[in-house]
Amino acid sequence: MEFIRELISSIPFLVPLVITWITYRAAPKTFLEPLSYVLTGFLIGFIARVILSVVIAYIIQLPLLPLKLHQEGMNFKEVSMIISTYNIAYMLIGTITSLISLTLVGYGIYELVSVGKNASKITR
Repeated sequence: MEFIRELISSIPFLVPLVITWITYRAAPKTFLEPLSYVLTGFLIGFIARVILSVVIAYIIQLPLLPLKLHQEGMNFKEVSMIISTYNIAYMLIGTITSLISLTLVGYGIYELVSVGKNASKITR
């Protein structure tokens, strides 16, 4: 269930990625560089979310980890510390990748507006 929830949380990056890709393919050459930043940002956001959800659900198996650790003889305090550490690392990695992704998108939009301003000055 955790995997499906995390996979669904990657969709907000996938939809604009597809739209930006279509726009990138149809855009004039002056807009390609700014759009590549936006495209890269959405791509990083989408792929990072998918990879992170696969790692948490299938490699670390976070939903089953407390049971496995308890079966190995760890006490409740040790289990809770390990689970807390994994959860904090997961939140940090997710937040950092989202920040990087959205920073690239924002920079690409800034560059796109700059190109548009320069183009409008030339046509005047």
